[in-house]
Amino acid sequence: MASSRIFPRISLKDFESRKEEVTKQLVDAATGVGFFIIADHGIPPEQISHMFQLSQKYFALPDGTKNQSLLFLVHSELTLPRRQVQKRICPREKRRLGKQAQIRPSTGTPDQKESLQLQFGKENMEGKWPSDEDLPRFKNDAMDFMQKCQDVSLKIMSCFADALDLPADYFAKAHDVTKEDCLTVLRCLHYHDITGQTLPESYWRAGAHTGKNSPHSPHNNHLLATEPSQILMS
Repeated sequence: MASSRIFPRISLKDFESRKEEVTKQLVDAATGVGFFIIADHGIPPEQISHMFQLSQKYFALPDGTKNQSLLFLVHSELTLPRRQVQKRICPREKRRLGKQAQIRPSTGTPDQKESLQLQFGKENMEGKWPSDEDLPRFKNDAMDFMQKCQDVSLKIMSCFADALDLPADYFAKAHDVTKEDCLTVLRCLHYHDITGQTLPESYWRAGAHTGKNSPHSPHNNHLLATEPSQILMS
């Protein structure tokens, strides 16, 4: 039987003057529920909507065009620097990334989706951004959105550092977007339309899974942007 839970809604309004209060709310939500909604985060609703629209335009491109923007990363090894991952992927595996390429151990079948992973570092994104000919201003607008999400993350991570009596930048140092091998990711997802289709029992939109935490990168958090203006965090 399905259960219902109410996700706490936490406002970042007047963050600096309310940081102690916000920190307590975050800790209570993280330890009691595991998810929480961030409001008053400073990212304009129209910018979130615009990023969704950019994502839709990208996924509407021909597969051959989209394949030029795929990062050479295996999802389960996202926590390794790209130069290490490349040594462990053969060319055939590289070509499979993107559409229906993520096979969950929980199902043994590919998730019925495609994804685009965007990162800050030049090392990871060299030659991988959609061109201005295909999507004008995509890189500029996506980078601006990514930076605003990063700013929200830094505020939240500093709260958890305070709660654990750690230096304020303890978690932030693991998410330094100025480093070339930084693994902070904006991941755009497209789940294929199944309207009117008869699906096999083995069909999974996305199999059961955890986040990307691992011994290589234990300090992860996930921001899920929703329209029009809220952010869900886990």
